[in-house]
Amino acid sequence: MKLKRLIHGTGAAILVAAGLLTGSLASAQELLPAMISAEITPEQAREVAQRAVPGTVLEVERERERGKVIYEVEIRQADGRVFEVVVDAATSAVLEIEAEDDEDDDDAEDEDDGAGDDD
Repeated sequence: MKLKRLIHGTGAAILVAAGLLTGSLASAQELLPAMISAEITPEQAREVAQRAVPGTVLEVERERERGKVIYEVEIRQADGRVFEVVVDAATSAVLEIEAEDDEDDDDAEDEDDGAGDDD
């Protein structure tokens, strides 16, 4: 009888341990891609960009350029100027700060000058 209880008790302990181990492995497998990529979050990219260019964040976009994952953070300053700050997702380094110009729009070149010619 004692041997039977010992076997059942040991079997139950093994099953519990196996269940815990399986749960731990599943959690590790879920975390592994994030650990390998070691990317910063969009919120961290926002903070890095705001340290470089103080202002109100309008948009954060995650993109891949030339094999690198980056965040493009658009920021409006108090004077109305808008900047795009490019942040490396792996290193959190600021790669580029670019002022957004209204002149970049092609619509400005297409305005009618009132001369009557459609060249």
